[in-house]
Amino acid sequence: MIPFFITIGAVNLFLGLFVLLKEFKQKINRYFAAFAIFTAFLIFLDLILRINQDIFVLKIAFAFASFIPCIGVLWVSVLVEQKIINLANILIITISTALVVLSLWTELIVKDLTQVFFFGFKAEYGDLFPLLLAFLTLTIFIAFRRLIKRRKENIDPTVKMQVTYVLFGLTAFGTVATFFTLLLPILGIYSLNSLDAPSSIIFVVLTSYAVLKHNLFNIKVIATEILVFVLWLFIFISTFSSETLINQITNGSLLVLLTIFGLLLIKNVRKEVQLREKIEKLAKDLEAANERLKELDVMKTEFISFATHQIRGPLTAIKGYASLLIEGDYGQIAPEIKDPVDKIFQSSNSLTVLVEDYLNVSRIEQGRMKFEFTAFDLSKLVAQTAEELKPNIEKKGLKLNLDVDGEMPVFGDAGKIKQVISNVIDNSAKYTERGEITVTARTNPETKKALVTIKDTGVGIDPAVMPKLFQKFSRAMDASKANILGTGLGLYVARQLIEAHKGGRIWAESEGKDKGSTFSIELPLA
Repeated sequence: MIPFFITIGAVNLFLGLFVLLKEFKQKINRYFAAFAIFTAFLIFLDLILRINQDIFVLKIAFAFASFIPCIGVLWVSVLVEQKIINLANILIITISTALVVLSLWTELIVKDLTQVFFFGFKAEYGDLFPLLLAFLTLTIFIAFRRLIKRRKENIDPTVKMQVTYVLFGLTAFGTVATFFTLLLPILGIYSLNSLDAPSSIIFVVLTSYAVLKHNLFNIKVIATEILVFVLWLFIFISTFSSETLINQITNGSLLVLLTIFGLLLIKNVRKEVQLREKIEKLAKDLEAANERLKELDVMKTEFISFATHQIRGPLTAIKGYASLLIEGDYGQIAPEIKDPVDKIFQSSNSLTVLVEDYLNVSRIEQGRMKFEFTAFDLSKLVAQTAEELKPNIEKKGLKLNLDVDGEMPVFGDAGKIKQVISNVIDNSAKYTERGEITVTARTNPETKKALVTIKDTGVGIDPAVMPKLFQKFSRAMDASKANILGTGLGLYVARQLIEAHKGGRIWAESEGKDKGSTFSIELPLA
């Protein structure tokens, strides 16, 4: 019996002090600590009553029992963010103070102690004892009402979970206390009524968990410390209550070992908790940073979309007027001017392609890319595209070979497919200084799909670059030597457009640097 009361009282006292020292400045912690510490004293008074069966000890216990509910209600007021000074609280404080006075200095609450049992006692109660029971019931009801109201009103999941733990603890404590203090004595059973105060351990433990911000890692430390403390207390009591010297030495040695082991265990658990808390904080910071990056990415995409739209208009005008000047629509121009105008036309044409790539990227990222699927002859489209690019390729001193099969019907967006084929052939021309470019279109005998290949004798592709070749802004380290205007967007856009066609794919092959490259585009036949 003695170890039971000491253990329960010590745990209450420990948790009260722990919460108090954790955040002393917090009002909610101070009120709860007062509740837990006073409850611990009440449990110790029950223990003293069994050692010294004195009516005054029982009167002090009833005084504590009158005051503890008042502290509990005030603590709940702080928890639910109500003002401490309100009419209901003033009434509770007044009644509580009156009951403390009546318990200590009159016989209106308890008159005499008639019998003490193992876990209870029998007493002769005064005329106002029912008032004490009514007061206890009233305080529990008020605490319940305030907590339930707080839980309904608050949308914060952490606060809701805190209140849930407090409600659960209060329900368990209130039910057990009512059963032992009220129902059993009505039935004439007095041998268990001292178990009401020890049952507060349920409420104190769960509320400690809630007060400490509903943090799983903190409760792990608390649980470890409580376990170690209880073990120490149990061995300590066993050591001094042992009847033989051998048992005292054995228990004393065990206490020393448990003390060392317990301190090391608490230290390790605290380190683990601190590490997990740091990881949790870093994870939250990373999540916030990712959300911010997503927002910035959306803003970037919208800005690029707006800017490229604004740039495309003037570029189209520059390109159009340069073309008219070259073609002589404004009359013959001097030979020394023709070359600069041609450079203006070529540069504006390259910039137009660049702007179109940026526009396509923004459309893809915003999900605004539109497709017009129709049936068309891929062989004819490839031949037409190659012929359109042939003059510029030959102008660079390269040879363009074209090898296409007969009709290859496919179902897709002809404009987008042409854009991809044109970009890949143009890329091959940009990265090939001498030699030839071979464009083929035929049915792949293995997959039974239409296959377009563009093979060149250019700079080739480094194996290290190959895995990220079709990613945004991906370029080889020395790519700018061959093409300073490249952005690393063309192949990314090409892959997105081809893969938007069901069963379509694009890939690249190369034996290495300066060994040329082959780009393949595969589409299902209609």
